[in-house]
Amino acid sequence: MRELDAAAVLRGALVGAVLIVPGAILSRVVSGDDEVPALGIAAFLLLVVGFVLAGWAAGTQPAAERTPVQHGTVAAAAALVVVQVFAVLSRVAAGDSIRPVSIIANLLLAASCGAVGGLLAARSINRRLEGDPT
Repeated sequence: MRELDAAAVLRGALVGAVLIVPGAILSRVVSGDDEVPALGIAAFLLLVVGFVLAGWAAGTQPAAERTPVQHGTVAAAAALVVVQVFAVLSRVAAGDSIRPVSIIANLLLAASCGAVGGLLAARSINRRLEGDPT
């Protein structure tokens, strides 16, 4: 297995965090509020797009050119881990319970979306290498 470039992963995680952090905050604010389901959907979409963006941003880095999917997967998962640490601390401080199954499901979602972002990055890399302007 090839080495991952830490700078590419970090850059992808930071780019994705632009949407992931607001999505996580919105999700925490509206959790359990059934009166405004559109906000829950908006939070979920922010998270998904943020994870895909993290994967794409990591995968398009020059150091990640040979392994964009792996870089994208790790970048999205890393962004989630950081956000999840704050979410767990927030839940503990509020006296709420921690749901390990939910954490694992979120990690799988982040990794999957990051892989999609990495695939999109691979596609753009291939097009660039082939000289296709589209």
